[in-house]
Amino acid sequence: MGISDLLALSEDTVFGQLADAAIYTPAGGTPTAVRVIPLAPAEVLDFSGTRLTADADSFEVRASELPGPAAGDGLLYGQRSLVVKQCTYKDGRRRIWMLETRPA
Repeated sequence: MGISDLLALSEDTVFGQLADAAIYTPAGGTPTAVRVIPLAPAEVLDFSGTRLTADADSFEVRASELPGPAAGDGLLYGQRSLVVKQCTYKDGRRRIWMLETRPA
C-alpha cells in the first residue's frame, strides 16, 4: 500500500466519521448532494482590544464530490442557506476544498 492509498483511506475515515449531508447548488446549476465537514462557526478577531465576530462558516468538502466550486454558489447545510464567498484547496494534493460561506 502506497502513500496515496493511505491518504485516501484516512480521508475516507475522516469524512465517514465527521461529515454531514449538505446540498451544493452552483450558480444557475443543478443542486448536488455532498458531504461536508463544518469548521469553526465564526471567526473571532481582536481589533484594538475589541473582539469582533465575523459572520462566516467554513466547510471542508472532497474535490471528488465537488470538482469546481465558485464564489456565489449556494450551500444548504441543515436549515441554513449559505452563499460561498471563497474556495481554496486545503491540502497540497488538491483533494479537499475549504469553502468559506456567509448567510444567504
